[in-house]
Amino acid sequence: MRKLKALFTQVDVNGFSPLIARVVNEGVTTDMALLKADLKSLSQTTGIACQVLRALQQMVIRLTAAAETELDNNTITKFSSGFSALDATLYGGFEFGLITEVCGGPEKSKFILCAIETFLGTFPNGEVHHIDTTGTFEPRQMGNQSQQMMTRIHCYEAFAISELHRLIEQIAALHTANKKPSLIVINGLANLVTAEWDAATKSISIYFFGHTQK
Repeated sequence: MRKLKALFTQVDVNGFSPLIARVVNEGVTTDMALLKADLKSLSQTTGIACQVLRALQQMVIRLTAAAETELDNNTITKFSSGFSALDATLYGGFEFGLITEVCGGPEKSKFILCAIETFLGTFPNGEVHHIDTTGTFEPRQMGNQSQQMMTRIHCYEAFAISELHRLIEQIAALHTANKKPSLIVINGLANLVTAEWDAATKSISIYFFGHTQK
C-alpha cells in the first residue's frame, strides 16, 4: 500500500492534489483504502462529486501500475486447472493475463470448484473472485474448503453487462493495489450476453413492427 499524499506528491495530474487532503481527512489515507471506498458515501462526506472520485481512483490505478515491474523468467505465469487433459490442451494450464472460456453442462460446477481449489493451493496468498450471473449460486456449494481458503474467496452477483463491467473494474483496482495473484471466475457469462441480446433484438423488432404499421 502507498500513502495517497506521497503518491500525488510525485506528480499532480489534472489538479487532483487539492482533493487529497479532503479524502485523507475522512480516514482514506492509502491507495488501497481509496480503491475499496464506497464512492457514494465518500462523496457525501467530502463534498467531492462521485465522478471526480471515480476519476481519482483511475488515476491511482495508473500511478500504481506505472511502478510495477515486468515479470521475470522465474515468475509463475501458469497454474494447473486440476485436470491433466485440459492442462495439456492449454499447454500447461491457465495463464495469467489471459481470458479462458470453458463451456459445459451442469457438471461444469465441479470443474469450477476444482480449478478454484487448485489455484488457492498453488498460491497461498491468492484470492478468487467468483461472479454469479444466475442468482442460483450459494457459497456452501464451494464444498469442504478450509476456513482459511474460504476467507480468500469473494462472491459477487451480476445480472447485467454493466454490472459485470463495474465489478471487474473494482476487482482490477484491488488487484493493482494489493498485487496478490487473482483468479476471476465468471459463472454463466452466456446468460448475460443472451439476455441482453434477446432484449435488444426484441426492441428492434418492436420498433420495425411499429414503423411498418404506419
